Amino acid sequence: AEPSDEEASESDESEEEDDEEVEEIMIDKKMYYTTDIEHGSIYEDDDGDVGSKVGRFNNGNAEFY
Repeated sequence: AEPSDEEASESDESEEEDDEEVEEIMIDKKMYYTTDIEHGSIYEDDDGDVGSKVGRFNNGNAEFY
């Protein structure tokens, strides 16, 4: 049983490492996540987690899909 527990925790960690670095940002009084405030993708806030991609920054201007 122990090896399967270790494998499960290792796979959880690797999934997190695959994600891009994101930071929280407030746009129109709503919280979003972005990979870069100048040219990054914008993701919705899904109860504290990174949600679906909803837009992007173009030279610091938020553009929503």
